[in-house]
Amino acid sequence: MRSGSPRIKQLAGIVGVALLAAGAMRHDEPLIAQDAAPVCTKNKAPILHKYCTTRHRPGGLGPFSLLDYAIAMENVADIKDA
Repeated sequence: MRSGSPRIKQLAGIVGVALLAAGAMRHDEPLIAQDAAPVCTKNKAPILHKYCTTRHRPGGLGPFSLLDYAIAMENVADIKDA
């Protein structure tokens, strides 16, 4: 009986971990997709819009527009330097 005891404890431990994992994977609420927008839209974009887009716009004095995310990212090195 003594030699079987560690195996029973090991099996009980494995079952316990499996039950904990199953409980952790259970969701009471439906999964919702996270916002895929870059974080900079919350922090940096408002600052760029407020202070930079008066000149950095099509036809403006700035060398490139900051009204478009893709164009801003193409010029990120220049933005960092400034």
